[in-house]
Amino acid sequence: MSFPCWAGEPPRPNHPFLPDPSPEQQAEILLSMRQYSKALEEFQRLIGDGSQEPTVYRGLAKSYEGTGQLAEGKRYLEKLLNTDPGNANLLFGMGFMHFLMGEFGPAEDRLNASLDQSSGNALAWNTLGAVLAEKKSYSEAIKKVKRAIELDPSDLRFYQNLKQIYEEMGETGLFIAEYKKSLETGPHALSLGYGRTLANSLRQKGFRLYSEGKPDETRKAFSDMLELYREINYPPGVVQALFSLGILYEESGDLQTAYKFYEEVLKINPGHIQAREKLRMR
Repeated sequence: MSFPCWAGEPPRPNHPFLPDPSPEQQAEILLSMRQYSKALEEFQRLIGDGSQEPTVYRGLAKSYEGTGQLAEGKRYLEKLLNTDPGNANLLFGMGFMHFLMGEFGPAEDRLNASLDQSSGNALAWNTLGAVLAEKKSYSEAIKKVKRAIELDPSDLRFYQNLKQIYEEMGETGLFIAEYKKSLETGPHALSLGYGRTLANSLRQKGFRLYSEGKPDETRKAFSDMLELYREINYPPGVVQALFSLGILYEESGDLQTAYKFYEEVLKINPGHIQAREKLRMR
């Protein structure tokens, strides 16, 4: 049983008044579409133009990984480092490359060297945390990842990394406890990060249950996701969960409940085309 059309995040609509993506964003789009060779060309061009964005160096490494050329990527960065050995972004890129190759000792050395030059690189702190987790140094790993979250509480990758470390430790309840604490003490960006990460887990659970042909359990997972999004006051997630539940109840033949969910969607987002179309066809 395959996932229905509502399974993923809603696509970003094309709109004539939306700004064109920046070169960095365009490269990231190519990477997300798994067009690794094209993404690699764009990231290399950005680095050649002197980009100081750590995401560009991460994207470069991920592109080399996607093309199966991590060794070539390491040589590329080594050549650049020979001419600029103190460049924090190059050091980060090399550390991330070592991490992807499973070379955790060199990765740790390069990442620490990068942070000595630029301590505000949240991606470097997060990667260092991942390296330390691989070395089973969990307490230190947690500190590094939480430093990344302090620097950029909007990046869900950091929360996912933290959650995974707790799971490897067998302490899954710690992440939930920290989420509950963030609701009480804030800031809102922190509870959003924890909450959205937990919601993503519920969504994945729902996908798995749906593929296993368990409709009641699937609806329960998405209902839990809805309540979580409401708890953190995240309207885009609330809309997504409501529409997904509408689809699930419609598939079960309970049209009356499905239409109630679509109506709730339109109360929050009157421009939701799919929900409006569902109600128009009743």
